[in-house]
Order: sequence, then structure tokens, then C-alpha cells
Amino acid sequence: MTGPEPGPSTEELLQKGIQAARARDFSTARPLFEQVVARDERNEVAWFWLAAVAQSPEEKRAHLAKVIEINPLNDRAKRLLDQLESRVSAPAEPAQPAGTTPEAAAPSEPRTLNVALIVGVLAVIGLVIVVALLLNRRGDDPQDAAEVTPDQSSVQVQPTEPAPVAGEADAPADTAPTPTSSIPTRTPVPTWTPAPSATPLSRGPATPLAPPPTGLGGQIVIRSGLVLGDERLQPIVMLSPDGSGARTVSENGERGTSPALSPGGNYLAYVEVTSTREEIIKVIPLTRPGAAWFWGGTPRLDRQDMPAWSPDGNWIAFTATGYSDQLRDLYLVTGFAGGEATLERLTEDNSVESWPSFSPDGTQLVYSIDMSPSGGATELRVLDIASRQFRNLTGNGNAMIESSPDWSPNPDLPYIVFHAQEAETGKPSIYWVPANGSAPAEKLIESDANDVHPRFSPDGRHIVFSSDRTGNWDVFVYTIETGDLFQLTTGTQVDIANDWAQ
Repeated sequence: MTGPEPGPSTEELLQKGIQAARARDFSTARPLFEQVVARDERNEVAWFWLAAVAQSPEEKRAHLAKVIEINPLNDRAKRLLDQLESRVSAPAEPAQPAGTTPEAAAPSEPRTLNVALIVGVLAVIGLVIVVALLLNRRGDDPQDAAEVTPDQSSVQVQPTEPAPVAGEADAPADTAPTPTSSIPTRTPVPTWTPAPSATPLSRGPATPLAPPPTGLGGQIVIRSGLVLGDERLQPIVMLSPDGSGARTVSENGERGTSPALSPGGNYLAYVEVTSTREEIIKVIPLTRPGAAWFWGGTPRLDRQDMPAWSPDGNWIAFTATGYSDQLRDLYLVTGFAGGEATLERLTEDNSVESWPSFSPDGTQLVYSIDMSPSGGATELRVLDIASRQFRNLTGNGNAMIESSPDWSPNPDLPYIVFHAQEAETGKPSIYWVPANGSAPAEKLIESDANDVHPRFSPDGRHIVFSSDRTGNWDVFVYTIETGDLFQLTTGTQVDIANDWAQ
């Protein structure tokens, strides 16, 4: 006599839920996803889908916060959560003085609609936009209700993803400029031979690895602290590459994100979230406590993020949206060290730009471009700042989602390091690619863990990054030449590497 057949596996429940959500059968999808997270509380994919099919903004916020708690590097979940919360915290219409009428309050501009009605309509539109973003699948026709899926960054569900176009996953990087680029293609011979594919690293025990050796030089900046659904709850900490001298540097106990050190380590740029939930890039001189600079000119820019310093320390590249825009573009700003501030807009397209990084000579930027709003994939792109001409550095379609590129400061090692979410494994790994696009990207650090946000050392011979390989999000240092791995931080807090400057 045979026993009852076992019930569906967690993966089968997840796939059934995804199929129901794509068919817009949300009442069927929700309990399936709830069963998945009941079995596996840290299933990032299921929580993201729960946010997509949630019945209220409160549920969406809670589910997105859970996604960020599981993966602090999920940029899309953070962006969608910010949009939801900005609708809730939008300032109310100021009260009119007693005895006045709408016409009397604004005699120069007649009002034909009640203010409350306008605010209500805008709020409804905002929620529709957020739901559309959550249910918009990269590369799919939004008209096709059978192919609806959340807008994903660090989540990939390979069994239900469409097969890549023939040859797409194995296609070499698109090195043809668009349009003709003036970027030179030079390949200096390294003074030593890197060994990126030495002994593969695997997820180890909770026992910390050996700390980095002394004498590496420079300062590392990290976000360090408990994450309760929002990475902005983390203080910004600076420490030496051997782990000594750790100190909190965000001003007056403020907490921020995306910290970046200027060349020489004299200034810190980071994103501060104000009491009105504006996101602004703040620059503080580390030698003059209390002083600060931020962009407050015209045009007003919302959701400023991901600052990166030019090699000469005179410019900051960053991402932002205009108040009438929905998608992030690239900007350049100068003037924070004294003098008149100057702002330049570098991109204006139907894509989402993120994580700019300067070339060693300061003439180019590498960045991640998410072309899903126009039906494309996420790739790395190189922009010539003077001519505004660009070229694609990667061209692997949906096989990988590239993020957080960093350009080596060492001209003898002209590589760009980045992390990429792999469709096959669903995990982010550390890759690098020749800066001139002469070869496809290669995995630099092999592991079965989540490895994110790599940054070169000032001499370009080491990489700092974050990983959960020992059971907690900690910061690690990797020596390219030897393949040696060291652990910089330990403990129960979430530590995310952000920058390494001289």
C-alpha cells in the first residue's frame, strides 16, 4: 500500500504562483507565494512577487522592505519602495487663511479643479505607475497580459524566463561604437599576470577568514549596521584595509547610503535622505566638521544617488531624476570645493542609468544601463564625456544583469570590475571585462555565495567587495594576482563595501 503522494515542492509552488500572476489571476497567485515564504522566509523572488500582487500599498511596502532586508543591493526594490513612500509622505496642501476662497488665494492663476481632487488623482496615478513598474517584465510587451512579471533587478526565475535569442547569451561584447566613438582602443601590457580563475572559492563556515595584510594603503568606506528593511539606516564607516581604525564619519550621527571618498580622502560624498524624504548628495570635508555642500540650484533634481569622483577630485558623476521625470539619468556637478557650482546633464533617454565610474584619465564613464523600459536588457556602457558618444561594453542580453561597475585606476591593468546577477544561478557574482571591450566578461571570483559591489584598491591590484559567504553580509578583500581572499569585517551587522580611495 503506497502512501499519499508528496505535495508540490517549494519551487513548484513558486512557478505556479508566477504563472497565475502573469495571467493576472492574483487571487490564486497570492496564497501560492504565501506558502513559499512560509516554507522559505528568505525567498527573495517570492517576496518580490508578493509585492507585485499585493492588495494594498501597505502590503506592497511591507513586502518590498522584506526583499531589501534579504538583499540590501536590490536597487529596484528600493526604488519602488521610495516611490510608494514618497506618495504617502507628500506634503499636504497648505491651509488657506480664514475667509479666503481658492480664487482669492491665487488671483493670478484661476483654479478650475479642487485641490483635494487634484492630489487624489495624482495619488491614484502614482499608485498605478508603481503597480505597472512592479508588473512590468523586462523585454516583454506590456500589452501581453500572459507575460506579466515584476520589474526585477536581483531576482531571476530561470525556469519561466524566455529562452534567449539564438547566440545571445554567448555573444561577445558589442564593441562597435554608437555612434562612431573617439575612445582609443589601447591594450597596455600588465606588469604582472593576474590569475582571475585560480582556485574557485566556495561558501565557507561561519569562522572568519584571515584579515588582510598591513600595508595595502588607502581607506575603505562601508555602510555598517543593522538593516531593518532600509539600507539608509546604516551609518557610514571608514577603516584601514587591514580592518583597523574604524570610525563613523556620517555627520552628527546621520545615516546615509552610496558613500564615496574623493581622491586623497579629504571629502566624503554620500546620499542623505531629508525629513521630507528628498534624496540629496551631500559632500562633507573630513578635515572640517560641520561644513557641507549639496546641489540646491536649478534644475531641481530628485532621487540623487550613486556619486562617483573624477580622478582629479573636481567633479562628481551621479544619477538623479528631474521632478517631471520617472527614470534616472546621469549628471556631472562641480563647485563643491569652492566657487560657482556647475551642473551638466549627460544622458536623457528611455533607460535607467546607475553606478557611474570614471576612467583613470577622467574622460570617460562606465555605467550600468537598464533598457527594460524600452524593451531591452541591462548592460554596461562607456560614455565619452566630451563628445557624449557611447559604446556598449557588454552584450549578453538577459543572461546577466550587470551592476556596480568600477574602472581600475591602474593604466597597466585596463579592466572594469562589476557584479552581475546570473540568470542560471539567480546569484550575483564578481566579473571583470577589458575596458576597451576586446574580450567578453570573465568571472573573477568563483563562489556559491552572493558577492556584490566590487571596488578596486588605489593601485588596482586588490578588490574590496561584500559577500554573505560566511553566513553574514561582511566585507572581503581579494588579491587579483594571487587569488588570495581576506575578511575585513565580522559580526552580526550588515556590512556593504562602497569605496576604496588613497
